[in-house]
Amino acid sequence: MNKIIPVLIFSVLLLVLVGSNQEAQAASMTFSMDTTISSDATIGPGETWTVDPGFTLTIDPLVTVTVQAGGTINSSGDIDNSGNIINSGTIISVNINNSGSGSIDNSGSSMSISDSLSNSGTFDNSGGGSLNIGGSLTTTNSFDNSGGGTIAVVGDITVQGTFNNTNGTIIIISGSFDTNGTFDNTGGNISVAVNITIQGTFNNTNGSINSSGSGNFTNSGNINNTSGTISGTFSDFINAGNINNPGNINLSVLGIFTNTGSFDNTGGNLSISGDIDNSGTFDNTGGSINLSGSSNINNSITGIFDNSGGTISGAFNDLTNFGTFDNSGSSMSISGSLSNAGTFDNSGGGTLNIGGDLSNTNTFDNSGGILNIGGDLTTTISFDNSGGGIITVIGNIIIQGTFNNTNGTITTAFGSFDTNGTFDNSGGNISVAVNITIQGTFNNTGGTITGSGDFTNTSTFDNTGGNISGTFSDFINAGNINNPGNINLSVSGSSINSGTIDNSGSIVYSGSGTFFNTGTIDNFFFIDNSGTIDTTSGTLNNHCGATITNPGTINGQVQEILCIPVLLLPPNGSTETTQTPLFTWGDAAFETRTVIQYEWKIAIASSPNVPIEIVSLSLQSITPIPLVNDDYLWTVRSLDADLSSLPYSAVAVPSIFAQAFSLEINTGTGGEDSQIIGGEIIPLNTTALLLAGAQSFSWMIPVTLSVLGIGLFVFRKRI
Repeated sequence: MNKIIPVLIFSVLLLVLVGSNQEAQAASMTFSMDTTISSDATIGPGETWTVDPGFTLTIDPLVTVTVQAGGTINSSGDIDNSGNIINSGTIISVNINNSGSGSIDNSGSSMSISDSLSNSGTFDNSGGGSLNIGGSLTTTNSFDNSGGGTIAVVGDITVQGTFNNTNGTIIIISGSFDTNGTFDNTGGNISVAVNITIQGTFNNTNGSINSSGSGNFTNSGNINNTSGTISGTFSDFINAGNINNPGNINLSVLGIFTNTGSFDNTGGNLSISGDIDNSGTFDNTGGSINLSGSSNINNSITGIFDNSGGTISGAFNDLTNFGTFDNSGSSMSISGSLSNAGTFDNSGGGTLNIGGDLSNTNTFDNSGGILNIGGDLTTTISFDNSGGGIITVIGNIIIQGTFNNTNGTITTAFGSFDTNGTFDNSGGNISVAVNITIQGTFNNTGGTITGSGDFTNTSTFDNTGGNISGTFSDFINAGNINNPGNINLSVSGSSINSGTIDNSGSIVYSGSGTFFNTGTIDNFFFIDNSGTIDTTSGTLNNHCGATITNPGTINGQVQEILCIPVLLLPPNGSTETTQTPLFTWGDAAFETRTVIQYEWKIAIASSPNVPIEIVSLSLQSITPIPLVNDDYLWTVRSLDADLSSLPYSAVAVPSIFAQAFSLEINTGTGGEDSQIIGGEIIPLNTTALLLAGAQSFSWMIPVTLSVLGIGLFVFRKRI
């Protein structure tokens, strides 16, 4: 009994010394109750402070506890630090709380915490420090793990404040990572088992963050991944903040890669297995995206997806765009289909390969781009393939709305071409494997369209300077074709024109079928028929001596519509001083017939519908009967022609009169040998007067005088 009492007294006395702010640094100590260190203390080599389970070792503010190399704090309880801990040895504890005024320096040393570390002060694990935590790490102020520091945490890491992991390593074995402060992972490495949540600023320059589990990646802050790496398997990847990725992101996403913020992959690389859903801003300018598996891209109505100068590769399934998608000058391949209900830009050398269908219900720009479609192309609003754009379609092309193919190229390998909108093929080229159907307005000015199935037009087709050619099964026109270009048809089946064809160019027709014309064909230049044309139920007008060569057969009659002559002299609006000026005219520039009968007439300007002389003649000049001083209108029309040499049955159709020229006769004498009789002026020296009856002369058949009230009216006709 006497031997035990001194030991107990020593233990009690030791605790009292520590509790009364006395230095305790010369020996190992065991704390079996809550203990406060109120004065500086040093744990030397080979010395150990032991805290029994259930108790807390508290270090007061401004107090410094130094653990020297070889020294140890071994706590089976907790450590609550408001002062300063400088560790060059080893610290083991269940929980450590480093309060706002506290500072823990574990640089280059070792610390093990079986449960949790809470830091609201300053924690330094840099310089190769080692920190092992069996539970969680929470820091709200300043934490430094740079310079080769290592942190291994079984549970979660939650960061607020600043965290420096430059060239450091963080391993989360089974927990999540959540930072809402300023986190610098420059050159650092972070491995996370479950969720990664970034709400503040995260600098991953040359760093690496990896998920080894299948949690979620959520960013609502700002991530800089310059030359960094983000990788792993995630359930979902959600960016509601800003990610700048001139680095590498390699993801396997079991759910969806969702971007509602800003994702900048300029010059970066994104590899993803999973779907991309963008309703924010996605910039892949000069970047690379590789999609694998059954990935899809959905760009919503608010989404802006910029792939200009970038590359999207991999056999991903479908792309759906409701917003703005820019693939100009870029390359992208889709194994499935593309549906565009927004604005899609593949211009400027962009290359887009689609394994399935392309459906456009808004605006699609392929000007100067390349578009390869393995299925059908359907567009209902606006499509631009101008400026050297190239479209190759395996299936069918179905067009409504507007389509601009100016200087563009369209080819269907096996399908048909059907347009029911406004189509501009100026200078463009269209090659169709099967049927061509035109239901809207088609401008083929300087363009080319070829086919080998049926050609059907029910609307307005302008072929000014253009070319239509092919070997067609049937050729059907129920609309209007304006052809100042070339149409070359070889038709094996039937051809029907129930509309109008206005040809001022060239039409070459051949084939085994009959061309039934039940509408109207107006030819102003050239038709070559080596087949059979049946116009018995329609109208075939050949204007101004245009050419119709007919090695074949034309059933029915061709109407040779004569040209309107060109009035020459006297000039329009001139004044003549003679009563018998010479009237001359010529043929239209494209008139080819040489034996033509004309009809010339002249009337006083005040009574333009009452000619005073009408003459039929084959000459192109005439001297009228003497005219009195007055204002006149004169005109000419082509009346008849010799059609005997034509290789088909024809009938001449007179032209309309040329636009009348005006003329004033002013001899300066007031009208010699003239007298007013019954209100009309006639030259008396060339007319016989009778009160009633008729008199014939060699130049007048007849001259008739009628009693009209108080005077006489004279009408003359010379033939």
